[in-house]
Amino acid sequence: MPQEPTGILVVDDEPLIRSICKKVVELHGFDPILAENGKQGLDIFRDRHDAIALILSDFAMPLMNGIDMMHQIFKIKPHSNVILMTGFSPRDIFGDLESLCALLYKPFTPRQLWDTIKKCLDYEARRSVLLES
Repeated sequence: MPQEPTGILVVDDEPLIRSICKKVVELHGFDPILAENGKQGLDIFRDRHDAIALILSDFAMPLMNGIDMMHQIFKIKPHSNVILMTGFSPRDIFGDLESLCALLYKPFTPRQLWDTIKKCLDYEARRSVLLES
C-alpha cells in the first residue's frame, strides 16, 4: 500500500511567514518544503509532486503569484490541495478561487493555520475514500 505524502509546500516571499509555517507544519509531523516565490514553488512541485500533500501559498509574490502557480500545479496534478494566504480583502483577489481548498487571511495565528491545514487534509482523506468506493 503506498504511503501518504507528508510534504507541505510553503510558498511565500516573506521569510517570517515561511518560518512560522515551517514550525507549525513540523510540529504536526509533516515535512515543510520551502519556496520564496511562485516560480520556485512550481519548479519544486514539478520535481516532487508525489511527496506533497498540500500547498500553502501566498497570493502576491514576485515572478509568479499564487493563483497563476495554482493553475500550473493543477495541470500537473489536478485536485491538489491549495491554501491561499493573503493580506488582501476578498474583493481585491482575482482568479478562480473555487479551486482552492481554503483562503487564509493574514495575519493569522499558528492555531488558525493548523486548523485550516487539517481541514483541507481531512477533506482530501474523505474524498479519496469516496473515490475508491
